[in-house]
Amino acid sequence: MEPAPREFDEIHRDLESLKHSLIYMSAGDITVGETQAFADQISAIRLQLKRLLADQRALGLEIERRALGR
Repeated sequence: MEPAPREFDEIHRDLESLKHSLIYMSAGDITVGETQAFADQISAIRLQLKRLLADQRALGLEIERRALGR
């Protein structure tokens, strides 16, 4: 498992890249292929965030378990 700060940096870079790709586009500027590529990028980012949330929960449970001496 990678350290969380690196993961957040990676997600931040992905979001910034996506934002800069979209910021100056109008609907007519985006092809069907680009729309699908953007959708794929957004899906990948969502999956990263879900994995980070699951990792955070697991870490919280492990910390709690250790604190309680179980």
